[in-house]
Amino acid sequence: MSEIEKCKVVLFRDTQKERGPNSISPLIMDSCSFVDLLSRLRDFWWAFQETWLRLYELAVPSGAAINGHAPAGGCLLAVCCDYRAMVKSDKSTIGLNEARFGLVAPFFLMETFVNTVGLREAEAGLTLAKLYSVNEAKSIGLIDEVVEDKQAAIDSCFQRLSDLRKCVPIARHLSKMALRQPTLDLFHNRRKDDVEAFVSMVMQDALQKPLGAYIASLKKK
Repeated sequence: MSEIEKCKVVLFRDTQKERGPNSISPLIMDSCSFVDLLSRLRDFWWAFQETWLRLYELAVPSGAAINGHAPAGGCLLAVCCDYRAMVKSDKSTIGLNEARFGLVAPFFLMETFVNTVGLREAEAGLTLAKLYSVNEAKSIGLIDEVVEDKQAAIDSCFQRLSDLRKCVPIARHLSKMALRQPTLDLFHNRRKDDVEAFVSMVMQDALQKPLGAYIASLKKK
């Protein structure tokens, strides 16, 4: 991430035309001892937390050019960015759909989602495991602009990021951090507990069936 912070701006974009469920790589724990399993789960979740943290507090202006589906982790990346443009499509969706396959979105991602779309909409989206259409996402502020194609999404992001660079960098970043600090403070206070909560959740028998069915459905696509 230190290399990224040397850039003038950061733009995240998908190199595939359409990213659907087939592209998801579930965390599969086979042929390992119970102790190793717990260790690998903790390492995985700590790395996941770190990804969110570095993106959320990034000093460099960041944008997401979304071309296709952006569920779960894709939505996480998008809401961490300063600006989001999404290509118009009748099929593409974005949202936090973890509850559909038995998981609970981590508290820090929930907080980020609330900060983006508001408490009432976030509650509805999370409890319904809702994936929003492009136009729905625009209407609630989950994305900032709907564009015609991938290049237009890239151009739109670069335009906004260029505008952000017109401000004094330290003043821009301190303003951003002042708004995001409550969420960051909450994260640091609860980080270790969140790791243990994740491990406990995914090891529950009640979760294994829906999660297994979800993974099996991905293999059929």
